[in-house]
Order: sequence, then structure tokens, then C-alpha cells
Amino acid sequence: KSGISTDALSFKNEQVAIKARGLESQWRSGCLIAKSFCLDKLVVDELDVQTFASDNPPPASTDDIVLPEIKLPISFNADEIVVKTFRFQPPGDAPAQELKNIRLVANSEGDKLNINELSAQYNNISVSAQGTITPTGDYPLDLTAQVNATDFLEEYDARADITLGNNLNDLNLDVLVTGALNASITGQVKPLEKKLPANLTIETDQAGWPLDTNAIAQANDVQLKINGDMDDYRLGLTGRVQGEQIPDATLSVNALINTSRALFPDIDIATLDGIITGNAAVSYANNVIWVTEIIAKDINPAVKFAGVDGKLNASVAANGDLVGEKWTLDLTRAQVDGLLRDLPFNLNTQLTKHSNDTWQLDSLVLNNGRNRVNAKGELTNQWDLEADVNLPELQNLLPGLTGGFNAK
Repeated sequence: KSGISTDALSFKNEQVAIKARGLESQWRSGCLIAKSFCLDKLVVDELDVQTFASDNPPPASTDDIVLPEIKLPISFNADEIVVKTFRFQPPGDAPAQELKNIRLVANSEGDKLNINELSAQYNNISVSAQGTITPTGDYPLDLTAQVNATDFLEEYDARADITLGNNLNDLNLDVLVTGALNASITGQVKPLEKKLPANLTIETDQAGWPLDTNAIAQANDVQLKINGDMDDYRLGLTGRVQGEQIPDATLSVNALINTSRALFPDIDIATLDGIITGNAAVSYANNVIWVTEIIAKDINPAVKFAGVDGKLNASVAANGDLVGEKWTLDLTRAQVDGLLRDLPFNLNTQLTKHSNDTWQLDSLVLNNGRNRVNAKGELTNQWDLEADVNLPELQNLLPGLTGGFNAK
């Protein structure tokens, strides 16, 4: 048997600096006669890799990734490769990243690489993998991996069991997440193509907050389908939601999303014995610009909030933007009409928020039985409002209210 042991080993050029400490190796020279390399042990206590920024970096490639053909000249068998601490320092001010207890046990059969064990620890995350991959052609593979994260959300742990199949050009993906969240991801991706085509389905039977009771918010039977590429991913979301202050609702949302904008042409929600439909668009190519329109029909608040019986219709149209830390809002239409507690109800308002944090109330009109409100004005550091408030029957608005008041 042969081997190398050394306290320190280093290498450096213009692109990278590598330092290894506490290196011990052992291999069998006799295997070379049979055109095989038998590594019994390679242990490194500490391995530091630092990369340096180039003065003339090559332009980023916009082409698909082409995998190299790797033909192994001899077979190999590695019984134990261990790096106890691996630190990677990227160029610039980015913090160093550290992996602990990297372990590899592997061997080859012809061009096929058998990974019997590959494991590592990163902060509170441990990863282990096993399987086969052939580094020729489209790189056929059959790999399984387990990812465990302690204290993933608050004190709750999470685990992901991952199966990768077919090949790297057309990769089959199957992921099962358990613990803090129970969910599955299945489908296909093409990770070597620059537009990253994908056809995925994400599902969960139940998720919510807080994790132990889901009392504040809970989603059931959620399914998200993703299909397309970076020119446009088509998304379809369905599910049911509920919560302490959230009325039971069944929702369906379709979207088109790419790197510069997101379109939501179909938003449908069944809730409170009525229907809410709408659409929205968000552009984020430069600044954030958004627009939305929502229509609600036959909404009965009493389904969730006892005593607030009604049958209300609503229409909302709004747009806005975000430039740096300044945002605007133009609520061009907010109308509610119908019956509330057996009395006609009508609310109509228009509101604008400017980038200088000035609010402009163009109009607010409320009619509900004998209750009347009419207001307009401007809100800055000082309020400049003209309002005529006549609410003699507060009990018409919400149960538990009594009396009334007038103000100008």
C-alpha cells in the first residue's frame, strides 16, 4: 500500500488559491496492473478554496449548456474520501461558505459512476445522496437524495426526499417534503437549456400558520401547475383557504410569468355565498408598475361574520407603481352596492396617493338607510378635508353599534 501524509499542501495561481491541512491518503498500487485505481482512504482536515475576480472576465454565455464527454481511462474504487471542513471564499466581499463532514464512497463500472454515499453538512442542513450517473451523452442518471433541516421554521424540522431520473438534458424530478410542511413536487425540467423549460406540479393537502394549529390561515388541496420556459411560464393555482379572520374560499388563479412581468388574466374566488373575479398585471423590468380590476357579486358577510347579513356587489379598479422607496396608488374606482342588514347600501370612493406621500380623497360617498357620508380633500402632514357626516343609525352598519352622530 502507498499513500501521502502531510500537514499542509497549497496551490495558487491568478484564478484560485487552494490550501489543504491535515492530509492523509492511502491507496493500493497493485490495482494499477489491472487498470484500476484503488483509493482506500483520503482524509483532509481542512480544505480552503479562494477564487479571485478576473480583470477581463469572459462574457456570460447565452447558449445552452453542452456537457463534456468524460471517458474514464481506468476504473476506480474510492472506499473513503472525507473532508472534515471545506471553506469556499468567492471573489469580492461575499462571505465565505463552509461545509462540514463531506464524505464520498464511490466506484466506476466502465463509464458509469456508482455513488454509494455522498454526504455533507451546511449549518443546520444535512444532505446525503446515492445512485448512478454516466458522464457521457446526455448523462443518464438515477439518483436519490435526502435533505434534512433542523429548526427549518421556528422549532419545526423539515425533510426532503428527492429522486432524479432519466438524464441531465431531460430530467425527471420527484420531491417529497415532510415535517414543517408536507408537499410534493413532480415533473420534468431541462436544466441544460438556457430558457429552462419545465413542466412541474406542486401539491399539498394542508399548509398553514401557525404550524401547529393553522388557526390564522390554512390552505387545503393546493395544486400549482407550472409549464413553459423563461419566455413565459404558465401557472395554474387551485385550492381552498380559511382562517380565523379569513372566510372559507375556493380559489383558481391562472398566470403568465417571465423575467419582466407577471399577468394574472383569470382570478376566480368563490366565498361568502358569492363570487369574486378579477385580473391583474405587474411589470418589474425596471420599476414596479401594477394594475388590477376586481368584481364581486352576491357577497353575504354573515357567512363569516354573524349579524352582518347582506347581499353586496363590488367593483374595484386600481393601479400604482414603486420607484425606489416611493410608491403611488390610484384607486380609480371602489364601489359597493346592494343590501346590508335589510337596508340599501351604497359606497363609492376615489382615492390617490402621490409619490410625495400626499393622499388625495377625490370622493367618498356613503348611503345606508338614513346614514349619509360625503367627503373629499387632501391628507398630508395636515388634513384638509371637507366632510358631511350624518350617521343617526349606526346599528344599520354593524351589530353592537348603537346611537349615532353628525359632523361637518
